[in-house]
Amino acid sequence: EKVVDELLEMYKDAGLQLKVLHAGGDEVPASSWTDSPICKEFLKSHPEIGGPVQLQAYFEGRLLEILSERGLMMAGWEEIALLKDEEGKWIPNPDFAGRGMLPFVWNSLGNSLDLGNRIANAGYPVVLCNVENFYMDLAYNHHPAEPGLYWGGFVNTRRAFTFAPYHVFNTTLNDRFGRPIDPARFEGMEALEVNARKQIYGLEGPIWSETIKNREMLEYYYLPKMLGLAERAWSGQAWWGDITGRDERIKAIDSDWSSFAHHIGHREMPRLDHLFGGFNYRLPAPGAIVKEGQLLANVDFPGLVIRYSTDGKEPGIDSPVYEGPIEAAGTIALRTFDTRGRGSRTTWVDCKVR
Repeated sequence: EKVVDELLEMYKDAGLQLKVLHAGGDEVPASSWTDSPICKEFLKSHPEIGGPVQLQAYFEGRLLEILSERGLMMAGWEEIALLKDEEGKWIPNPDFAGRGMLPFVWNSLGNSLDLGNRIANAGYPVVLCNVENFYMDLAYNHHPAEPGLYWGGFVNTRRAFTFAPYHVFNTTLNDRFGRPIDPARFEGMEALEVNARKQIYGLEGPIWSETIKNREMLEYYYLPKMLGLAERAWSGQAWWGDITGRDERIKAIDSDWSSFAHHIGHREMPRLDHLFGGFNYRLPAPGAIVKEGQLLANVDFPGLVIRYSTDGKEPGIDSPVYEGPIEAAGTIALRTFDTRGRGSRTTWVDCKVR
């Protein structure tokens, strides 16, 4: 109560109104209070709580009362809306549904892919923060020179753009490491009920700072993948998210992504080059293959310029522009460049071994 009242006073002094308080509450080990003498004594007086493993749910309920008395909505990570059943599995807590509690659901890994659906179906408003789609501090890909974490897989702009909040199974085509997923894996998982769509309050892209050393690194992490998040959060469920046929849906997603990627490369990245003095967004390295004696190259975001060199040195701003297939001979190096002359990581192709 003391902490909450002090926060309210701070907002009042600043001339602002505090409406939502995020209470954290995630990843608390089940044994946290097992050996606490105070907790043991408390549980003796309150056997209805059901043991130390349920103390977190008790605490969240007490905090909910404190915040509700002060006209605040209680937010927190998904565990605030969960309790453990007899088998130790997290399930939605029916006691808090409809009482002004807003869980932020991050865990979409493995069999938890439907967790946001289950919590929304239970009557909670939710903010979806699916780690495999929206965690900005995860690496873009598995290249050893690519910064970022990978415990939750790899997150790029496309994974954020292709998220379907109402049909998450429809657009989870690959696992967190890019391996194809058999749709049979989703059997037994809970779909989002139609009347629960209104419970999806929004999307969030968390970014954790333990690996971030400066502003440039921060901007590299969240741009351009934040553009994919913004597109989904602002325009909502894409039309292809409802397509039931898998092949037809994939074709529609590919087509829509191609259009969006062109917009990023031709329009948004040039804007970011000048907006507020320019952002250090990530430039993707070119892709390249050798086919029938020719080197063919492309880039994730058409509109970026690809330059190449054949002298064993990295391409620079004055190197030739790749405009079509070139003879595959020796070692060819390629880089993408923005309108400011910033270059990407170099792609090296040894044509002699092809």
